[in-house]
Amino acid sequence: MHRGVFAGAIVLLTHVAIDASAQTSSKAGQTDPPVSSSPTWYGWQTLAFDGVVALDVASFGYGQIPGPPSTIGTLWEVVGVTTYLAAAPIVHWAHGNVGAGFGSLAMRVFGPLVGLGMGLELAFNNPSCFQVCFAGFTAAGMLVGPVVDASVLAWASPPQSARATGAWLAPALATRSGGGTIGVQGGF
Repeated sequence: MHRGVFAGAIVLLTHVAIDASAQTSSKAGQTDPPVSSSPTWYGWQTLAFDGVVALDVASFGYGQIPGPPSTIGTLWEVVGVTTYLAAAPIVHWAHGNVGAGFGSLAMRVFGPLVGLGMGLELAFNNPSCFQVCFAGFTAAGMLVGPVVDASVLAWASPPQSARATGAWLAPALATRSGGGTIGVQGGF
């Protein structure tokens, strides 16, 4: 059941990201809205995807049948890791912040690896805390990226005009009986 909730949350958040991005696109024949001179924070969008990943991680293994791993379980693990790595960078790119998107991706790849290295170093020097050090520092490394991402990188500069921000890009997930699709959709 928790996998269905995870899929539903991704679909909902994808539509939120698309709607938020589509609001910045201009329609033919409309005049440009007033331009704000202050940056806009869109970190709530990156945090929303990170919340979905946190729910997936928190429910990992809950309700699974003992035995060999199932294809569905493996698929959702891949979807969870992919969402952790790619969703926030895609949100940045949808807002036109290419550098922030690649910075977010780098933090999400290297943060857990640095945490893992620190945890292993402590664990080998203190064998009594192996599991705590290993898992704790890896989890801490996974949390640093989203926190820095949402608080520091997720700021959109004021656009020159509404027409300058007409392009958008967002993750997409559609499920149906017997399968589904994962991809990226966009417009300009």
